[in-house]
Amino acid sequence: RVFENDKTRFPDRRSELYHQVLRGLLKDWRREDKEAETDDFDVESTLDQVSVAARAVYPHSEFPVLDFANSLGADAKTLISKFVREGILSRAGSHEDAPLMFLHRTFHEYLAARRMAQLPWDGNTVDTWSLDVTWHPILVLLAGQLEQPQALVELLADPRHDDLFRPRLALAILCLREIPASKRDPALVNRVTTETVDLWLYHHERGTENVLHHVNAVINALTELDGHYCGRPL
Repeated sequence: RVFENDKTRFPDRRSELYHQVLRGLLKDWRREDKEAETDDFDVESTLDQVSVAARAVYPHSEFPVLDFANSLGADAKTLISKFVREGILSRAGSHEDAPLMFLHRTFHEYLAARRMAQLPWDGNTVDTWSLDVTWHPILVLLAGQLEQPQALVELLADPRHDDLFRPRLALAILCLREIPASKRDPALVNRVTTETVDLWLYHHERGTENVLHHVNAVINALTELDGHYCGRPL
């Protein structure tokens, strides 16, 4: 309905999709119930505020109200009530002290990544998160929101920090797919494409391609990047 009302195309990137859905919930959904007219600035300001709290309580799916409120400052009560009313947050139970949770886990991931995109680049944190699948969705959504995402992909694609089966390379592919095409570095895309195909062919020739669990899972994503292998489109 959000995309029907705005007559916009359905997003092909997750970060864009979640942004549009949250924007629709805050601005357009149940417009007759809105306490006041909400403009784009209000929406972005609200999302920025709540992203701080989302990052603070991640990766917990359920969290005490006070833990969430501590990062919202003086507007905490108003913002929490608004998010519950708009269906973005809900109570994980019927009792008064029931913890909060996001309507969908992906909203939480998007908002936490939005906050990370606003903070100074921290390669050490990315290194740590790349080893924990809990944080992989954050890294992928972070790639789609960074103004300069190349450093993230370069770090993940560096073979010196990966193991033999290249799980971080696979994560780099997912990050590249999330980055708008206009921001992708073609040389980096081609390098990632070449390393991935060479790795797969090496194991395919030996009948051991099944060990490439992470790489096999992202082959379809790789074909969406318009990369070249040996000078030819993949």
